[in-house]
Amino acid sequence: MTQLTFGKSSHNTGVFFWLIFGCVFSCVRAQDLDPSVTAEEHIVKGDSMQRYYLIRHRLPQEAAPKQYALLLVLPGGDGSAEFLPFCANVITALGTPRDFIVAQLIAPVWRKQDESTIVWPSEAFPSKDARFATEAFIDAVITDVSKQYRIHDGWIFTLGWSSSGHALYSSSFENPRIRGSFIAMSCFQPDGFHHLANAKGKRYYFWHSPDDAICPYSGAEAAASMLTTAGALTLLKSYKGGHGWIPYTFYADRIKEAVEWFRAAPGPSIRKSNRN
Repeated sequence: MTQLTFGKSSHNTGVFFWLIFGCVFSCVRAQDLDPSVTAEEHIVKGDSMQRYYLIRHRLPQEAAPKQYALLLVLPGGDGSAEFLPFCANVITALGTPRDFIVAQLIAPVWRKQDESTIVWPSEAFPSKDARFATEAFIDAVITDVSKQYRIHDGWIFTLGWSSSGHALYSSSFENPRIRGSFIAMSCFQPDGFHHLANAKGKRYYFWHSPDDAICPYSGAEAAASMLTTAGALTLLKSYKGGHGWIPYTFYADRIKEAVEWFRAAPGPSIRKSNRN
């Protein structure tokens, strides 16, 4: 585990997989971490390809929650560590309640990346270069965080956009521990998924612009319709401006609205702590 002091650095968003899953992202300017949050780098079982940042609200010990909700974030674009400022300062500090822990997964780089690279290889859309699928990575991070903090079984959610959208869909269908997913500006290709029926009882919040020229808005509409038919609860919210996290669209408020809605769903009771 590495405690981070995040200094100023340039932010270059990768331009990969655009033609298939539209990984365009409006870059966040380099900045320090908000003082209200703390971030640590973790590696799952010593595997350098399974890295993630664990981001928490900075709280005095006496105010620490007895149990936490866990939000796993898979950034769009190149999915790199450079998204930490956005995941910490916006998603965590502004978009989650204080009893949430955010795990920002860092996309493994399996080969030299180009426009054909699948940033987040999944069971639905695999890559021959990947040693493991993103679904397995997500599950490993859930287990790793649960060994460190007491995570409520019914409060495990995912968030992603653009290049990671397909992996969020697939993980939600395959992993019963995931109860809600915030999927922004992503393509939906149902033929790649095998178990849409597993969406029953789960919650999906879609954030998409009708002006999106990279990932058509019709994909979010189709996903909401198909998953509702499968027995899921869905919300589709739109904004103006096209593909990306567009300024003045209040997306942090929408993220907080979504995770609170996810948590309001009935679900399993709290798991006993797995901490050593």
